[in-house]
Amino acid sequence: MMTVTASAAGLVLSVAAFSAFPPSGALTGCAISRRRLAFAARALYLVALTRGACIAANLARSTMRSLVAMARAINRSIEHDAGATMKGNDIRSGDAASRRWDSALEPLLGGPAGALWRLHSDAINAALFARWLPSEPCANLLKTDLFDEAMGVGLYPLLSAHARRVAAIDVAPTVLTAARMRYPALLAAAADVRCLPFASASFDVVVSNSTLDHFDSRDDIRASLRGFHRILRPGGRLLLTMDNLANPAVALRNALPYRLLHRLKLVAYPVGATAGPGRLRRMLEDAGFDVLQTVAMLHCPRALAVALARRCERRGTPAAKARFLRSAARWERLARWPTRYLTGYFVGIDARKP
Repeated sequence: MMTVTASAAGLVLSVAAFSAFPPSGALTGCAISRRRLAFAARALYLVALTRGACIAANLARSTMRSLVAMARAINRSIEHDAGATMKGNDIRSGDAASRRWDSALEPLLGGPAGALWRLHSDAINAALFARWLPSEPCANLLKTDLFDEAMGVGLYPLLSAHARRVAAIDVAPTVLTAARMRYPALLAAAADVRCLPFASASFDVVVSNSTLDHFDSRDDIRASLRGFHRILRPGGRLLLTMDNLANPAVALRNALPYRLLHRLKLVAYPVGATAGPGRLRRMLEDAGFDVLQTVAMLHCPRALAVALARRCERRGTPAAKARFLRSAARWERLARWPTRYLTGYFVGIDARKP
């Protein structure tokens, strides 16, 4: 009877695996769906409840680990044609950068904590980029990381309304998978922003939303800016935001050890080298860009606001959450003050390739 149960378990597991993971020919251009993973998980659970539960449960655990590993491998391998030539890249899940960001961000993905603050942050970024994006949809647009789309709504709905094709990259496979599940039409690939896997003059717009402020040195920022210049067509636009080093709170945070800040829960993931508005403008000009406009943004006192947002998430009513978002948005009036670069947590720059 135990042998029969194990065989039945294997049959159900095979059906579940085939349903969740179709043949390789059907994988081109699509990510593993959450519904199919859920179906496979439910089938495995039912098998574990049948007679011979010990054998079935062990088989289920072993097979589920294999399925999860298979899902991650498949999702990492999917590379979409973004209307531009995507050359092969050297990013693998075992690379140091991938491991670093996977370990830092995977605990955050799918969790409710921080959702209210993400709504505010997304709204501020979307308002800025809506002003700077071309009024008529461009052909190809690149977003340089997918953290926003993995954690919440992000910028993809706005960007897809301003471009016929939106491509995106990220160094963390878990972030790529989460973003693809939220937006199946997103054209995404694993890549490092310092070594872009695209042909020269491939894009009309590059949107880099707080991507470049997580490196150890400014040399990495300069290399990334040169890469943006290479893949943009003449007249193409770079819409860039980075941590604002002219803000005393950002300068103090960057001067303190990351481990201490992380232990105190003041930062959730690694921060890196950045610049103030003047230095960032010079770096862009050295990379060959014309700087059209520079702004300061996200003026709400961040540490206090994030703490209040978390408390509101746990205990607040929908009306209280709406009040928080309205109150946080009012701080953006400081963007018009002469002291804006002392209060803004980010510098935003609209630049053009001549």
